[in-house]
Amino acid sequence: MNYFKSDRIEEIRSRIINHSVYSHLNSIEDIRVFMEGHVWAVWDFMSLLKFLQRNLTCTGSPWIPTGRSDIRMMINDIVLHEESDPFFNGDSHFDVYVKAMIQAGANADNIMDFIMNIRLDTLEDTVAYSNIPGYKHSMFVEKLIDRSNIEEIAASFSVGREGLIPDMFKSIVKALANKHPEQVKILGHYLNRHIQLDGDEHADMADKLLDLCIVDNESYIRAEKAAIESLLEREKLLDDIQGWIIF
Repeated sequence: MNYFKSDRIEEIRSRIINHSVYSHLNSIEDIRVFMEGHVWAVWDFMSLLKFLQRNLTCTGSPWIPTGRSDIRMMINDIVLHEESDPFFNGDSHFDVYVKAMIQAGANADNIMDFIMNIRLDTLEDTVAYSNIPGYKHSMFVEKLIDRSNIEEIAASFSVGREGLIPDMFKSIVKALANKHPEQVKILGHYLNRHIQLDGDEHADMADKLLDLCIVDNESYIRAEKAAIESLLEREKLLDDIQGWIIF
């Protein structure tokens, strides 16, 4: 079950799903600004997922059986589709999003340069000399990961991502309907793939993972707080993107 069907959670979810930013996705320039901000959430999603994989399965050598088999199956299924989706010929969903940005004429240099700098340096040093507005929202994910509470990561992943994305992406698809079809073709494939995968399978898997990570009242309280904070952070990102589009 999903623990967090509270009025507070549903209120924030509703604000995100019905956010006014979608009504501003009219010109191709507006769509580019949206993608340049949203790509950071596409990227840091993988950090949440990889934390869960590292902590709930064995990713090291020598390999040893780790955790329950059903948990390993769920995590590895999500990783398969997010990191190397057969639907996209093995591309990760991040790869597909970057391709969608390039097709739409959005600036993908900031995120790609940022990732290249992480390869060459530490994340901390890369952040220190970067001045990219969208990254500040990814800092929330890094802080969660630094705390290393598995239930917080699972709550952020389940409630703030997998359980939210299908409805949120449906709002974006609706806003983009019949607008600039050739320039947002890949973006449309990306959005619809997530609606299908997360709506049919991954949201339920993420809920089950969250249930298994909550073991007592204290972990429940931490998880619920992280779920609310994750939703509020997504709302702030959309608020910022709307501001960038308008101004």
